[in-house]
Amino acid sequence: MAMTNTARMTRNTIARDGGEYLAMLSPTDRSKSNGVFQIQLHGDGPELEPCQNGFVWAATNIYDSDSALNIRVEDMWLAILAQLKTQILYRFRITKPTTIPTFSPEDLNNPTEVANRLSNMVETALNDLLAGVLMPDFSQTTPEDTVSAALLLRGKYCPARQHRTLSDKNTRSPKRGIFIGEPADWDRLREKLAAIRRLRKEMEAPVNRHLHFLDRMLQAGKYHHDDAFVAADDTDPKREHLSGGWLVNFLIPRGIDQRLDLNDDAPSAVATLPILVGHGQNLRHFMMVGGLLGYSKWPVQMDGEEGVVVQPMTGWLTYDDKAPPSSIKKMARQQKKTMEQGTAEQGTAEQGTAEQGT
Repeated sequence: MAMTNTARMTRNTIARDGGEYLAMLSPTDRSKSNGVFQIQLHGDGPELEPCQNGFVWAATNIYDSDSALNIRVEDMWLAILAQLKTQILYRFRITKPTTIPTFSPEDLNNPTEVANRLSNMVETALNDLLAGVLMPDFSQTTPEDTVSAALLLRGKYCPARQHRTLSDKNTRSPKRGIFIGEPADWDRLREKLAAIRRLRKEMEAPVNRHLHFLDRMLQAGKYHHDDAFVAADDTDPKREHLSGGWLVNFLIPRGIDQRLDLNDDAPSAVATLPILVGHGQNLRHFMMVGGLLGYSKWPVQMDGEEGVVVQPMTGWLTYDDKAPPSSIKKMARQQKKTMEQGTAEQGTAEQGTAEQGT
């Protein structure tokens, strides 16, 4: 398999190779980093492949390798959010963040706390109804999934980069694709899509494509899809263009006469969000980078032969930002000023209450 701009890492080396992982996701962010402070990933495999859309690039392994594919309902929902984000922000008139989330170092080491805080941020920015539709709430949703969705909805996307090219189609053994989730979870996914369509009629066309795909996948209770995962254009020597397969549902839509290119048309599913880290007034600028930021791989026995299972990976990493833009610095100063005023007013009120008591 021809690989481009990837780093082969394992769970044992990811802490050491955090800077390299960041470079694969966003060279711009790597150049701003004073060091990766934290990495939080959800994925079963010991080997990690960083990329900017773990859903799309995990699925392409079915085409040109002996891989099997596991896709959780959360992975699919995040891929849909990544594809539809621009339309969602525009159609629902969602504005840019005006405050910077603040964490203590202890907070950042608690994935549940991070997920709760960023989920609350989304609810405040959108409203409870829309946030309830867009945020993942399936039976096995993890903090990594929740944070990934929040970053996709409130963060700034990393520009998409070439991950790799496809090799010749592999037909030596049947491919396996497993969609993981309880029946109620897949029904919940359909409900979320239907709710988006109901809330904004302009979203009907892209939502209907996903509903049609889900209906076919779930018919007769079978969690698979009869269409090829990836059908590449055999006339393309680099195998970068697609001619069909269900994966096209998750790419950036093109005109009917335009060819779909994996590297150009796979939407970025990784976003950045500035945060402040520290205690009290001693705060430093950090950046969170997360979403569908790669896929994991692990060896298995399939039909008596050795094989590999791939699965999209969710999560985030945090780095020390040595060059925050002036707009972020200004926002942080205003936040600090507001917090100081609030503290002073609270102190005055408490003093007045104490004097009245005497």
